Amino acid sequence: MDFKIQKKDFLKGLEKTLTVVERRNTMPSLNHALIEVKDNFLQISATDLEIFTSSEVKCQTLETGRLAIPAKQVYEIVKECGDSDAIRLKATDANKIEITAGKSKFKILGLSSDSFPHFKTSPKGQLSSAKLKCRDFIRLLQKTEHAICLEEIRYFLTGIYLETTEVSGEMFLRAVATDGHRLALMDIPQNEVGELKLQKGLIIPRKGALELRRLLESTTEEYFELTADENLIKVQVAENNLWIRPIDGEFPDYRRVLPSNLSSKLEVSRRELATSLRRMALLVSDRSRVVSFDFQKNKIVFTTVNPDIGEANDEVETVYDGSEFKTGFNVKFFTDAIANLDGDELTISLGEKLQPALITCATNPGYQIVVMPMRI
Repeated sequence: MDFKIQKKDFLKGLEKTLTVVERRNTMPSLNHALIEVKDNFLQISATDLEIFTSSEVKCQTLETGRLAIPAKQVYEIVKECGDSDAIRLKATDANKIEITAGKSKFKILGLSSDSFPHFKTSPKGQLSSAKLKCRDFIRLLQKTEHAICLEEIRYFLTGIYLETTEVSGEMFLRAVATDGHRLALMDIPQNEVGELKLQKGLIIPRKGALELRRLLESTTEEYFELTADENLIKVQVAENNLWIRPIDGEFPDYRRVLPSNLSSKLEVSRRELATSLRRMALLVSDRSRVVSFDFQKNKIVFTTVNPDIGEANDEVETVYDGSEFKTGFNVKFFTDAIANLDGDELTISLGEKLQPALITCATNPGYQIVVMPMRI
């Protein structure tokens, strides 16, 4: 294997591997990226056994071949090379790599391409395929990822559930995430995002969702191709490919969590609510993170007590004429919800003391956030 390549092109391909390659040394090959050279193109691939990414960049092929290279070390070397120097990478004896740029020369130990882990892509179940809008799909991921569960023991909640659903006769692509204490749901009409017809819902793992969002945010393309079955999600955008293995588990019946009998609505400024809750967060207890919400006529009174520091009180004006009651919420869950809404006028639907709060905003149609209460 022997090729020449421009620095910016090599970095562009290597950058997409760095967030996928496994930094733990359980398998040395997972620290490596596979490079394959032929027909004046360099293909760079990486995997952590759950995600497989591949990108293609132009190069000058001097000799075809394939080799696994330590991704992070090669990236750091290439980054420090001169911008005007063409980089030459040549495989030598015993899987060694010789990198030359200007007067600089590096010799790095690689691995045989046979050592690079094989990523199985066998289909299972019925395939679903569609061309989707990048910007709309990014919104589905962005608006729900903050509610993903981070506890690996509840693995079936550690991702974003994607399904197609019908609401009032109209078909939507829906993304849902929950950690059991809060839930974020985003609907986008299929006639806007694309006609993806999933036979069965899929759980995109958290890391896969983050990689997918990064890929879509880095492209200037308007559309991307998504193909999915029960065993694999494949994404293709321009010269980049990403395969994600869905979480093998049943996502819980989230519809049971969506409140439907909340009798009161409260209108409040997002900016003022966020400012007040940030003040409360300064003294909130690290153990519970709970802030007391006292819903009164046309205002919310906040209280938090930290036995190690002291207490704080604040209030925000609202438009509210429902029943008065006091309950508690995790301040982080509420501030995360507010941060993901775009408009300034929020609607908070309320029921009784131990019922969840439903947060919506007219600026974000199809977007709902549910926050469960806490005992105070």
